[in-house]
Amino acid sequence: MSKKKVHYAWWVWLSCIAIAFFSSGALSTQGIFLRPVTEELGISATKFSIIFTVMSLSMFLFLPIIGRLLKRYDHRLILSTAVIIQSLAQAMMGIYQSIIGFYVSAFFIGMVTAVTLIMIIPLTVQQWFYKNIATLTGVALAFSGVGAAVMQPIGTALIAAYGWRVTYFILAVAIVAGTLPFTLFVIRTNPAEKGLERYGQPANSEMKTNTNVVEQKEGISAGEAYRSPRFYLIAAFAACGGYCISIQVHIPNMAASLGVDLLKTGVVASAASITMMIAKMTNGWVNDRFGIKISVGFFSLFGLAAVLLTGYVLKESPNNAFLFSAIIAGCLGIYFSVPTISPPVISQAIFGGKDYSLIYAKISMFYILASALGGTINGILFDKNQNYSLNFIVFGVALLLAVLLAVAVSGKTKSKH
Repeated sequence: MSKKKVHYAWWVWLSCIAIAFFSSGALSTQGIFLRPVTEELGISATKFSIIFTVMSLSMFLFLPIIGRLLKRYDHRLILSTAVIIQSLAQAMMGIYQSIIGFYVSAFFIGMVTAVTLIMIIPLTVQQWFYKNIATLTGVALAFSGVGAAVMQPIGTALIAAYGWRVTYFILAVAIVAGTLPFTLFVIRTNPAEKGLERYGQPANSEMKTNTNVVEQKEGISAGEAYRSPRFYLIAAFAACGGYCISIQVHIPNMAASLGVDLLKTGVVASAASITMMIAKMTNGWVNDRFGIKISVGFFSLFGLAAVLLTGYVLKESPNNAFLFSAIIAGCLGIYFSVPTISPPVISQAIFGGKDYSLIYAKISMFYILASALGGTINGILFDKNQNYSLNFIVFGVALLLAVLLAVAVSGKTKSKH
């Protein structure tokens, strides 16, 4: 009796996991370099933080270009080039004597992470799988959190042992060693390159328009999508989510402002990372099983809970501020699965696969820009009040607006949820 051969789609999906773990995981380590770099170069934390703004703006500028490249060219070539550029830019950070060099590297890192962080995983899953797209996308994206959880403590230990310059180089090698073999030898643009159909696709199937079944060669063109009101509803939904997730970088400071000891603020931030990783895996499953409205509504309840809990702590000043801060961060982490998982899934469900890379690239631009602006707005609001009351009021408004937009978008589809 012959063994049933594993469908090649699963090897491609494993490649997506490797990309999320190593490429996105290494990207998340930038924060651990803030103190050693600023101390050695004699610069402010604000100047170092501009690195993240440069990355976001670079992603914003290159997303439409990346979308067109992914539509026209072999994904192996694009991804492998992106991995090499990211690793080189990361390694170069270890030799700079001026912060300007870091900004140059940040520009190139932002450019290529428009591929590795934003575009390639949802696009590849959509190309290779017929069903359970949201679940598979969510699980693969969750490994960026796994990569962060692994690489951040390792990176911190390496900095303590060998210094930040050597650590930048080691992480650059890790990106190449962990990702390039998959991008060169495993990834394929679509199943046709291997003479296959998408995994789970029945013979002579007709297109079904719902959140977990998308016909990859059918759908509407990018031009039609841009003229559709649904495109702007999804773009607004992505922008609201991007603004909401921008508060993530403020979680340690939020905890400190509520009275948590500085040494414990990192634990609070970890609570958000852990719950976000778990929620990314479960959000996709809920979306596949119950639909867009249920998944967005359910996970958004946790974001609303974070708003209410923050208001309670600010008003009552309870003694166990650490516990409340960890719960708030955990609720935020669960909600953060919405802006990361839902926009690509909704885009696939409504517009299909014909010009998905072009359409989703444009939608992602709204997410990235709102996230970049949100970080600055959150800083201004905190400086004004010296607490996060205004921040969470605006966060709550953006969250509720995103839920309404999701309901409006899904109400315009013929999906059977």
